[in-house]
Amino acid sequence: MNFDEYKLDFVIPKGSCGLESILFANYQENQKGMLPITTHDTLPNPTNAFTVVNNEIALNEAGLYEITLSGKLSKNAQSAILYLEMVDYNTSVMENIITVELTTNTSQSSSMFFSQTKILQIDTVKNLRVYLTSKDSAFTNQLNITIKKIRI
Repeated sequence: MNFDEYKLDFVIPKGSCGLESILFANYQENQKGMLPITTHDTLPNPTNAFTVVNNEIALNEAGLYEITLSGKLSKNAQSAILYLEMVDYNTSVMENIITVELTTNTSQSSSMFFSQTKILQIDTVKNLRVYLTSKDSAFTNQLNITIKKIRI
């Protein structure tokens, strides 16, 4: 068994409740700052719920969203922090909705796998972007985001 491989396995239920649409995106490895999106897919395709432009994901429709950020965070420094930021360009309000922090007292190498999920009610268009900060060497592997627009 290889622990570095993952499988996205889901079912979109039919009926009045369930998933309306889903987006799955991968991020480029070994980058700092705002992380570039390398690939993304949506179901159904096309969908109006999501737009990917300039390494940001726009949530275009009001509704309930489940957002999961997962992957591997590594560092050769005292700390590395990964942020999933949500930006409202109409009001210039920005908030960190997911924060993953890897810290130690020394500059020793370490890494961790993580998965964090948030459920948010979105009323206006919001943009999501991922940032990695570190004073020294830090990087991500197999970093991806899954966003589900939930029909209720």
